[in-house]
Amino acid sequence: MANRKKKDEALAVVQAQTEGSGQPAVQSGYSAAGLESRSEVENALANSSYKPSQTVTDAADALKEWQANRPGDYQSSYQERIDQLLNQLLQRESFQYSYTKDPLYRQYEQNYLQNAHNASADAAAQAAARPFVSAAEPAGQLRRFRWDGRK
Repeated sequence: MANRKKKDEALAVVQAQTEGSGQPAVQSGYSAAGLESRSEVENALANSSYKPSQTVTDAADALKEWQANRPGDYQSSYQERIDQLLNQLLQRESFQYSYTKDPLYRQYEQNYLQNAHNASADAAAQAAARPFVSAAEPAGQLRRFRWDGRK
């Protein structure tokens, strides 16, 4: 309801402005006066041409003026340095890697081998510390051992 009232007030303001200026609210180059049927209206619209209003021509002129007066292309004071660095980057040698010449890889390899050796020695020591259970003993007579080697 309030929205309808606002629309009516806005329409009244526009009508008051157009009555004061002596111009119609909507300027249209098309008229359906004297046309009797829909087909006559369609033919009249098809044969009519668009005539831009003064507002449209003013906007087109303003756009042309803006395009003519816009600033030129950006010129960076660092462009020479940028080009130099790009050329260095593009002309450098291809990447080459050899793990045999990499000291960090050598260190990783030594740690890995040492840890593998330690794990193998620990497994052998744990196996030696466990009491031997013969596979020939009947399953019901097998003694249960805890993981820490105690009975």
